[in-house]
Amino acid sequence: MKKNDFDKVEFERIKCPFCRDNQNLSQLLSAPDRLNNLPGEFFIVRCQRCGLVFQNPRPKEKYIELYYPDNVGYFIPSNIKMGRLKRKIDRLILANFFDYRNLGRKNFILKPHYSKHQVLSLFL
Repeated sequence: MKKNDFDKVEFERIKCPFCRDNQNLSQLLSAPDRLNNLPGEFFIVRCQRCGLVFQNPRPKEKYIELYYPDNVGYFIPSNIKMGRLKRKIDRLILANFFDYRNLGRKNFILKPHYSKHQVLSLFL
């Protein structure tokens, strides 16, 4: 990625993605890209109608990949075996603590020892 690639970047002003208002946006801050030191200044706004905070203006969709270089590791594919284990754990939690009977039978040994809140706190 070359510095002159960023000279072509076009930005677009958007309405609030939540309430679709475009009249009541107030700028909270502006900042450069501090993570990757890429060129440009980015503005964060708040919708005064619903309170949502978001970037506006934002790079148009065809330029967004410039701001997410592959070498940074934003996306790291998961290991297939780890994916299978996670699915098994998810199914176990859903069946035992949230009564999703279609995912398997309950393990009555697990149920008395942990509450839903204890289980959820492990993942939050």
